[in-house]
Amino acid sequence: MSRYGFLRFMAAVLFSSSLIVADLQFGVVAPLRGGMSLLLEPFRYTADAPSRFFQFVGDYFGARSNLLEEKKQLERQLLEQSVRIHSLDFFVRQNDELRDILALKKRIPGRWVSADVRQETSQLQQDRIYLNLGVGDGVLPGMTVVDDEGVVGQIVRSDAVSSAVNLLSNRGQWIATRVLRTGQLAIVRGAGGVDMEIYSMPGNSDLLPGDKLIADGGAFPPGYPVGTVVEISRGVRYLSASIASAASFYRRQALLIYAEDLPLVEEQ
Repeated sequence: MSRYGFLRFMAAVLFSSSLIVADLQFGVVAPLRGGMSLLLEPFRYTADAPSRFFQFVGDYFGARSNLLEEKKQLERQLLEQSVRIHSLDFFVRQNDELRDILALKKRIPGRWVSADVRQETSQLQQDRIYLNLGVGDGVLPGMTVVDDEGVVGQIVRSDAVSSAVNLLSNRGQWIATRVLRTGQLAIVRGAGGVDMEIYSMPGNSDLLPGDKLIADGGAFPPGYPVGTVVEISRGVRYLSASIASAASFYRRQALLIYAEDLPLVEEQ
């Protein structure tokens, strides 16, 4: 080190020492230190920005994850409550059906027995349902099946433990009815799906949309509702009419089997 450099070094040491002593005794450097702190604050804030950003991102995704989990739990609880409510509605409807059937058995004379629809074997595309009673229960072909609203159909086959029912909408099913308003005879046949129709009624017959049709008796409970006239098409000699069924073909779990003359095992 040159002599000039050594003198500069010593001068710097003496100056620094003097500032330290002056600051300790009189605090002369404090304003300068405060100013430098303010001057360096933007740089310090910028240097801390990445840390603050990653902290914010972590907090955001942590909170979002918690909210998503809470949302899933609420959705599960809502689904469970919905299942319970629908199950309760199902049993309430079933109870109402059974009460209506009991009232029907008291209202119409004849031999009756309750049966359940075997939903797993119902063939809706064939306008046919199956019941859980058969020959062993005294249920035979020709017996009528009804619900509390109207005639459902007729038993066409019966084995030991079950029976097949042609709905009135089945194209092979016929029923003799009377027009409730006029008493005129009308033969109704199935038209497929949930539809029925009047076939070959005289063209000058007194028949109007809205007329009610009731069973004419025989194998069917006399006077029991069959359907309502919806639309009429008149020809020169005959008329035809579409009929809306009074019964609920596919919405019932419990039905009644009716027999006027055929033997039937009474319910215990």
